[in-house]
Amino acid sequence: MIAGEEPSFDGIVLRATRFFRLPLTVPLALVLAGVVGGLVLEHGAYIAVFVAGVVLAPLAIALNAVAGTMRGHLLADAAEERYLREHGERAVAVVERLTPTNSSFNDAHVTDLVVTVVPAHGRAYRTTTRHAIHPVLAPAFQPGKGLVVRQSAKYPGVVRVEQDPPRQWREQAAHPPETGTVSTVHSGQGPRTPAARRRPPANFGVVLLTTVVLAVGALLPIHSAVVALVSDPDLFAAEELRGGLDEVVAEGGTAYIDVVLWSEKFTADAGDTEIVYRPGRVSTDESYGATDEADRFDLREVNLTAIPGLIEQAARTFGVPATEDVYVRIERSAAGPVEMRFGLRTQPDSRTFTAAADGTPALNADALTEDGARAVLALLVERMGGSRVYQLTVGSGRVSVDAPTSPGSATGDTFAWADGKLVEQSPMTIQPDEGDRLFDLAEFDPAVLPRMLALLEERSELTVPVSGASFRVEHDSGRLGLRTSLQDDYSRVTLTAAADGSDPMVQTGRR
Repeated sequence: MIAGEEPSFDGIVLRATRFFRLPLTVPLALVLAGVVGGLVLEHGAYIAVFVAGVVLAPLAIALNAVAGTMRGHLLADAAEERYLREHGERAVAVVERLTPTNSSFNDAHVTDLVVTVVPAHGRAYRTTTRHAIHPVLAPAFQPGKGLVVRQSAKYPGVVRVEQDPPRQWREQAAHPPETGTVSTVHSGQGPRTPAARRRPPANFGVVLLTTVVLAVGALLPIHSAVVALVSDPDLFAAEELRGGLDEVVAEGGTAYIDVVLWSEKFTADAGDTEIVYRPGRVSTDESYGATDEADRFDLREVNLTAIPGLIEQAARTFGVPATEDVYVRIERSAAGPVEMRFGLRTQPDSRTFTAAADGTPALNADALTEDGARAVLALLVERMGGSRVYQLTVGSGRVSVDAPTSPGSATGDTFAWADGKLVEQSPMTIQPDEGDRLFDLAEFDPAVLPRMLALLEERSELTVPVSGASFRVEHDSGRLGLRTSLQDDYSRVTLTAAADGSDPMVQTGRR
C-alpha cells in the first residue's frame, strides 16, 4: 500500500453496523413470545422464554447504542472525506511529530500525524490527522517534512493527506513556507459536523417487523419442539415417555427388535430401519439388525406406565443419584419372553436390573438368608408351575433347579434365578433318566442355610469368605441331603448334612 491510500477497515465496519440493531429484535421477540405464550396462552414453558428475553434485553440495548454511535461517527467521517475530496482546498502542512498506532493495513502502519497547516488564505493552525504510511515512504513523513493536504473552513481542523497532488504542489511541499504564528489549535476530533449528520438513519420499522416475525415463529405452533428448546424435558417422565413412544409408533409401527430409552432420546430398531426420537423430532436411518420375525416383539405388549417407577427402582439398586444415569433396553430374551433391562449408562455391561414386559421387577435378594431363599423358591415354583425338582443349587446371588420341563414331563429344564434378573429357562445339559428321583421343594427348609454358614465359619480356616458358598440339595444314598465345599490356595473344606440340617459333618484337608 502506498502513502495516502486510506485503509478500507472503516468501510467494512460501516457496512457491519447496518446489522447491529438486529440483535435487539431477539430479546424483544422473546419477551413478546413469553407474554403471549406464557401469560395469555398459559403455556408454562414460555415463562422461561420471557425471563430469557428480560435478561438479554439490557445487553442488546447497550449493543444497539454502541452500534448507533459507531455508525453515526463513521457516516460523519465518510461525509467529511467525500467533501474534502470533492470541494476541499489544497494547502501545505509541516509535520511536527508522528505517533504510530497499533493498527496496520497491507504492511502500512496507521499513524497519528501532528501537522501545522499553512492555508493560502488565513492563518496557520495545528491539528491531528490519521494516515497509513508504508515503511518505504516513512522518510517523507518525518518531523519538518512538508505534505500536501486537503482542508476546508466548513470542517475546521479536519485535514486529509492528499495521495497524488499536482507537481507544483509537490514542489511547494518540498520547500514549505514559514508557519509564522499558529493562531488556532485543533484536535482533529470533536464536533466537526452537525449533530443530525452523526445520527444513523432510523430503522425502527425493520426492528419492529423482525421482532414480530421472530415472536410468531416461536409461537406457531406451540409444540414439543419449542418446549424442548426452552425447558429440556426429561423423557423418563410419564407424559414425555408416552408422547415420545407414540411418535415412534406413528413413524415405524409397533413391531421392533429392540427399543432403547435414554433420558434425552429413544431409539427403535425395526430390522431394516432405525428410528431415533428426540423431543420434537423423529428421524429414520437404515439399519442392519436381525430380521428374523421370532426376534420381534410388539411394543403394545410392554406396560409403558410401569417404566418410570422401574427406572427409579433401578437407580436406587445401582446407588446412583439421578435417573438420567440409567438406560432401558426392551427386547425379547433368549428364553422367549419380552423383557426390560435397566443398566448404568457409564458401565453398560457391569450391572443390570430386569423386569418383565408387564412391569413385574426381578427379585433382588440374598438367597443364603432364610427370607431371601423363601422368596426365590416361591418365584421358581411360580415359573415352573410346580414344586417337584431333581436338584436344587442355592448361592447368595444365584439359585437354580433342575426340574421337569413342565409338571409330568419326561424332559428336564434348568430354571435359574440371578440377582436382579428374571427367571431363565433352558434345557438341562444332561437330560434326566427314567429312574431319577424327584423331591418337593417343600421338603427343604431355607432356615437351614444360615445355620450351615455359621458352622462353616466356625470350622473353616479358609481365607475366602463363607458367603461365597453354594449349597446343593439332592437325593444321595437314599436320603435328601445337602452338600457344599469351599477352597482357597491351600485348603479345602466340605460340609454335608441332611436337608433339614441334621447330622452335619465338616471335613477339611490340603489341596
